[in-house]
Amino acid sequence: MPPRVREAKRYLRDHGFTIERTGKGDHTVFYNPTSGEQYTLDGADSHELPRPVWEKLKKRLGMK
Repeated sequence: MPPRVREAKRYLRDHGFTIERTGKGDHTVFYNPTSGEQYTLDGADSHELPRPVWEKLKKRLGMK
């Protein structure tokens, strides 16, 4: 089962991402200063991530 958005934000922070800025609505833009990568999450903290978004995030972070 995919995690909630708040848990995905925690995973991003644990992998070196910081909150660069908030976007429109529930969007949050994360930035990794060491790699220069950006990642945008959509949804309120209590919402569940869609499975394709979770799979893409896991692949990007190198998680299994």
